[in-house]
Amino acid sequence: MKTLERTNGKGSRAFLHVQLSNILRTQIADRTYRVGDKLPSEVELGKTYNVNRATVRRALQKLISERLIYRIPASGTFVSDNARVDAKYTQTAEGEVNVAWVIGIGANRVLGPFHALLFSNVSNELSRYQQHLVFFSMDQSECDDLIIANIRQKKIHAIFLVGHFPTHLFEKFKRLNVPIVLLDNSLVDNTVDCVIADNERGAYEATCRMIEKGHRRIACIRAPLKEAATQERFRGYVHALTDAGIAFYEELVVEGNFQSDGGEVAMEKLLALKFPPTGVFCFNDEMAIGAMKAIRTHNLKVPEDISIVGFDDIEWSSHAIPPLCTVHVPIEEIAYAGVQLLENRMQRPSSVPYKVLIPAKFVERSSIGKR
Repeated sequence: MKTLERTNGKGSRAFLHVQLSNILRTQIADRTYRVGDKLPSEVELGKTYNVNRATVRRALQKLISERLIYRIPASGTFVSDNARVDAKYTQTAEGEVNVAWVIGIGANRVLGPFHALLFSNVSNELSRYQQHLVFFSMDQSECDDLIIANIRQKKIHAIFLVGHFPTHLFEKFKRLNVPIVLLDNSLVDNTVDCVIADNERGAYEATCRMIEKGHRRIACIRAPLKEAATQERFRGYVHALTDAGIAFYEELVVEGNFQSDGGEVAMEKLLALKFPPTGVFCFNDEMAIGAMKAIRTHNLKVPEDISIVGFDDIEWSSHAIPPLCTVHVPIEEIAYAGVQLLENRMQRPSSVPYKVLIPAKFVERSSIGKR
């Protein structure tokens, strides 16, 4: 179940129907739901996001009014045709400063709640400067040149590159000769402005917390090592083991995909070991929730039998059973820093590139038990 953030009555959070419409809009844009696809029913959406049907109806009606979806009585709700979706969601206006949000979506990977919330926060920050954020996603099946041409057509003034991009593609973006800021990624040579969480320190603290609780056989469920966040979190995990004098075992490192299904599959592999781990550090909360599901299917309990730690502190993590220990990544700070770097780069194109490292802090909940 994916619980939306409740408002405190003072407007600090978007209304639930607005949050839900934003999530569905992003899923349509990144092709989780493709043209002609039928959306889940109102009942299914209500159960998935822990909201009532009235909230779901308001969210769907908002997307219908934007012509992103349409409803057929007695049949369901469907995604509109490409022309209507693209024109609405990536529209630009004459005289407007348009900033591209380009995120790489790998094969069998969708846009998760972390990046969806980051997109929303960056968009809000840009609106303070009367600037418009335009969504683009790329997957391995698409032609790079078509995406670059589409960005040119939209008359983009600057670009946020979000997550991992291969070197050859990054070079193509640089040739567009517009300011670029990396979010949730960094380059070894620090030649481009970037904002990234302190992944290594956060992973170190998460692993250390399990060690402090008496765990010695600690596994990790990581994502592909091509991603900067994965490399940094892996270093933090290994350093924590080394500093505690605990041996590192390759069999305790299993690759996931930053999604709950990947965490579930990876956890199954760990449970199949002759000596399964007593604790597991997952490189994001979605994989941690998937791992917890796998543990339950084996009639085991968290944290009595196996302890679990995640990373990111997405909204779902506090509503997991038990509530998930994790590492909090302040998305609002990443968004603010990213926009500030972009504004500086647009005004001072020749200034020295900056790397902004955002602190990430361990959050104690109930998913780590003592050994």
